Amino acid sequence: MNYPISYACMSHTGRRRRMNQDNFLCGGIYAKPDQPGRGRLPVTGTVTSAETALFGVFDGMGGEERGEMAAYLAAKAAFRTLCSGTPRQMLEAVCRNANADICHFAAENGLGTCGTTAAMLLLTLTMREAMIMYN
Repeated sequence: MNYPISYACMSHTGRRRRMNQDNFLCGGIYAKPDQPGRGRLPVTGTVTSAETALFGVFDGMGGEERGEMAAYLAAKAAFRTLCSGTPRQMLEAVCRNANADICHFAAENGLGTCGTTAAMLLLTLTMREAMIMYN
């Protein structure tokens, strides 16, 4: 069975911060660090249940240096990382690649601390088949 899955992604700075350090991966789209008003407008779309799709929210850690770049680098790594293997292997590869990119950026720019949080959802045909079997 092939069915559409609609998605939407939006981010807001919040009440305390001046800079939005959030980034995302939604439908293969992520925000560039110099994009004006990034994350403000919703990104919407549809994927089909036959596609492998990765969605993620990456939030630069408050108090760390250049959290917006760490979040951007994690989103970019997630965009380019999807590979074959189990869902766990794919998500671990995203985390390894993002960590390597962030550590390289921090070392290259003389930063003491730099980091982001990550929450990801990976939809694969294998997972959907298992979910359908148990419903």
